[in-house]
Amino acid sequence: MFRKTVSLLACALLLVSASCSSKAEGSSPAAVNAMCPINLEPVEPDGGRTEWNGQTIGFCCKSCIGKFDALDDAGKKAALEKAAATGAAGK
Repeated sequence: MFRKTVSLLACALLLVSASCSSKAEGSSPAAVNAMCPINLEPVEPDGGRTEWNGQTIGFCCKSCIGKFDALDDAGKKAALEKAAATGAAGK
């Protein structure tokens, strides 16, 4: 009886972990910013994302990604700081 219970629990854990991983694959990582660093508008779920400096950066629209990517590191940092200040001022 004990083996059957352990086997059932193991199967249940496998099913739960499989369903969690399939959901994670389809979802995009959360952005570290609430405001777009280019247009200073709120980040939209379908606005696109990019990775910079180990962080996921969100945008208000996909056209802002190329503009952000064209900036050098100092420009990206300044844009993110300005977006953070704009978001904080709006609260």
